[in-house]
Amino acid sequence: MNAAEIFDAVRSLSIPAVLAAIKSGSDTSSIREWEGSVLEAAIRPNPLTTSNARNRIPASATQIIIIALLLTNGARHNPSNSPMGSAVTAAAYLEYVDILKALVEAGCSANPPPGRFGTPIIAAAEAGQIAAVKLLLEKGVDPNAISNEGLYRTPLEAAIKMSRSVKPLKVLMDAGAKDYGTVLEDKVKQRLVITFWMLFCVCIAI
Repeated sequence: MNAAEIFDAVRSLSIPAVLAAIKSGSDTSSIREWEGSVLEAAIRPNPLTTSNARNRIPASATQIIIIALLLTNGARHNPSNSPMGSAVTAAAYLEYVDILKALVEAGCSANPPPGRFGTPIIAAAEAGQIAAVKLLLEKGVDPNAISNEGLYRTPLEAAIKMSRSVKPLKVLMDAGAKDYGTVLEDKVKQRLVITFWMLFCVCIAI
């Protein structure tokens, strides 16, 4: 079975090419080193960019159809060595809620092993993706689960430390997310230091 064929077809976002690859027997659960799974390829056709998360570009109808085709033809959610670590994390980070919901309802874990972006809910909190955070919480993800990978240990830490993640903060705290007495303290200390230096510069200028 030719893994390259299914990856090339998915990354081209060509439904006929994907159907042809599936018909020829390509493994829909294939994984490529550093690129991830076929499902990840459908979510992020360009594996080198995560700009969609910042620009709030929604998933295309073609991507949603291709994900559905892959899932109905045996694609499995396999953790990978890609930066995202899993298709669920990629969908959460980019707030592709329709795809995220389809993956979880097809049996993919809503809380797979963390990658460089942490777990899906940490990745969503970091990117400020409130709809993705809500969906993962609805699917039973623990808002206090600690990740041993990535920049942030918990979703709340990611939401607090990333300025674009103010919106998920209340959602996480309403769901029972705890601060553990360190993250908010660090944020307060950081702001006090900035304020001190601003006052110091003003005094010098005067």
